[in-house]
Amino acid sequence: MRGARTFRSAGGTTVGAIFFATVLSLFAANEILKVQGQVSRLPGPGTNLVYRTDSGVTYNLKRTPASEALFVDTNLWPKHLLLAGNLLGNSFEVTGNLRSIKDGKVHELLYYCDVCSVSSSVPGLCVCCREPTVLTERPEHDN
Repeated sequence: MRGARTFRSAGGTTVGAIFFATVLSLFAANEILKVQGQVSRLPGPGTNLVYRTDSGVTYNLKRTPASEALFVDTNLWPKHLLLAGNLLGNSFEVTGNLRSIKDGKVHELLYYCDVCSVSSSVPGLCVCCREPTVLTERPEHDN
């Protein structure tokens, strides 16, 4: 193939870039990835967020119910996060609960109502008493 990039595998076999990208896409589409990094906002109108992983890779964050807190609560942006989800091209879709890494340990991020002892994955008013919920980081326990 003229102009196609090639990669040499560990066994010395040459693999075309299209084949390599296809295999990587198929693998990523079927696997739940867990990546560490931070959220930041892209300049411009609207709420466009990117997730910069510790390895330096940047993904556009897809807005879903699981990632909604990242779009509405800027208190999460400076936190070192552990996100689980799917890779969709250059976008990342969060599919699991939000987690942070604090003092080297994994913490679950949730919004808690002290009045009703009710928790939620998104900020806002408590579904029971309508009082504001508070962002809480709870250490995750091994089961």
